[in-house]
Amino acid sequence: MKRKTIWIISIIAAILVLFIIALVVKKTSGDSDNKNTYEVYKTKYESPLTMQGKASPYSVKSYLNNSSVGNYLYTLVSDGQKVEKGQPLISYDTSGNSREDLVNKVNQAQQARNKAPNDDNTFTQLNKAYKALNDFDNQVNDSIYASFPGTIQIVQSDQPNDGQTILQLVSNEPQIKTTVSEYDLNKIKKGKEVDFKVNSTGEKGTGQIKQVSELPTSYEDNLQGDSGGSAGMPGAGDDAGEGQEGGAASQASNPVVNDVDGKGGSSDASKYNVVISNLSKPVRAGFSLDVSVPSHAIKLPSSVLTKGNYVYVIDKHNKVEKRQIKIEERDGQKYVKSGLKEGDKLVKHPKSSLKSGDKIEVAK
Repeated sequence: MKRKTIWIISIIAAILVLFIIALVVKKTSGDSDNKNTYEVYKTKYESPLTMQGKASPYSVKSYLNNSSVGNYLYTLVSDGQKVEKGQPLISYDTSGNSREDLVNKVNQAQQARNKAPNDDNTFTQLNKAYKALNDFDNQVNDSIYASFPGTIQIVQSDQPNDGQTILQLVSNEPQIKTTVSEYDLNKIKKGKEVDFKVNSTGEKGTGQIKQVSELPTSYEDNLQGDSGGSAGMPGAGDDAGEGQEGGAASQASNPVVNDVDGKGGSSDASKYNVVISNLSKPVRAGFSLDVSVPSHAIKLPSSVLTKGNYVYVIDKHNKVEKRQIKIEERDGQKYVKSGLKEGDKLVKHPKSSLKSGDKIEVAK
């Protein structure tokens, strides 16, 4: 009986010893595997910057009834008509305008100059006469012909008063106007391509950033208020030359504003106007759009970087390559300048013993 008990105890002891040995072996093997097992970070582009905007024509020109050109007769175009640059839009009776008088003044100034070629005053008077004639001809062209290709919108074609708008020319080239926050200003630049989607129709297209304002919208509002009204088109009175000079002097006023203040509180984020042109599809003026600016910036977590800006890149065979990259810091974040591309797999928290060519296990 005693002998049987001893055998049972021996068998149990042997089983326990084998179990302990198995645990030790398993732990040793597991530790060895864990030493070579790493979590992985896959590089990707940052999410695109999104903005909301509205479509608008690149230019809208108003054609006013200009009595200095002549007596208004009628329009040569109809509402909604497409026109080309240089196409006549309005008919005037120019028989009574002052152009003949301006031509006579040029001839008289030329004759005076011929008689006294060395007289500086005759040279000045001749230039003055030519300038008045050229200004008048430019004014006539500006009042009659299309300055750019576009679509006609008739405003008042039935006996408009002097200075009243007859029609408007809306350019065929659409653009998108939007704003960007100061926090996202560094994500856009002139010439960068964007994607857009028309909210009402779902149509999609592309465009290009044409302009980013230097001043925030709050400053621009203040500057526009301080600059006052713009000078209107100069008209020829009894003395057409004097009328042109007076208009030119008025238009030549270029105000300077010092110590400009922006609207809003000091804690308010500034916004900057952005203009997007070269649209791949025409968009009707006034339509609202969502604008997306693709990003090609790759942000890196600190867990993949080692001293000297080295990272460990994993290939398809799970072998690593120790690679030095260039980074730049923006807003406290680290971004890839060169050395990596989208989709690269990087070792997180690499151990100091890891070296190029080592094969690793990727944590599930």
